[in-house]
Amino acid sequence: IGTIDTRALLNEAYPGGIYLHRGKRYRVRDAQKYGAEAMSVRTLELEPLKQPWTTRPDRRFGISRKKELQSKGSSQAGAKLLEVVAYQQVWGFRETGPGHDRLVSYPDAIVWAIRSLAVALEPPDAPRAGLHALEHLMRSVVPLRTPFEASDFGACFDAKAVYVYDAVPGGAGLAQTVFKRLKACVKACVEMLENCGGKEDAGCPRCLHADRCDTSE
Repeated sequence: IGTIDTRALLNEAYPGGIYLHRGKRYRVRDAQKYGAEAMSVRTLELEPLKQPWTTRPDRRFGISRKKELQSKGSSQAGAKLLEVVAYQQVWGFRETGPGHDRLVSYPDAIVWAIRSLAVALEPPDAPRAGLHALEHLMRSVVPLRTPFEASDFGACFDAKAVYVYDAVPGGAGLAQTVFKRLKACVKACVEMLENCGGKEDAGCPRCLHADRCDTSE
């Protein structure tokens, strides 16, 4: 019925999950395919599903730093352009619908990983909630301040930094562009918060919600 790339596979057509295509629901029948074996599948078998159910993957994202290429700012706070391995793990999914709710766990995680480039923003002493909010803000402003689209990059955070990484293996210039235009991107983040419609509650979900959030927190 169509084609799908590997990265989208883990978001939309993981083993046992429900795949939506042109308003119709299909069960991914390769439920026995897990771990590295699942990523080697070239043809997915789908079974039409009548029940009005949906599934959401249990995803975990991360960055492994390999090499620092450039840096800005001080040793305590700043930004770095890095060579990285960006990875995504799917450990199972949650299936819900009217009167229906179940959790499915895989015996082994399905892993997608690429070697690419990333920009790491390292604000000092930032709480996890603040780093998560900055991740969402960067998701919003990068397509506005660079020639790239939201589907061209990913974003995640860890205990000390927010990462914006190029979703193309080896990189396609996004990370370098974000690094060069970082001042404009950060300024746009601040303006988004300052112009928040909530006023007394700056940083409301209307400004910080991100549909493509790569973090389960």
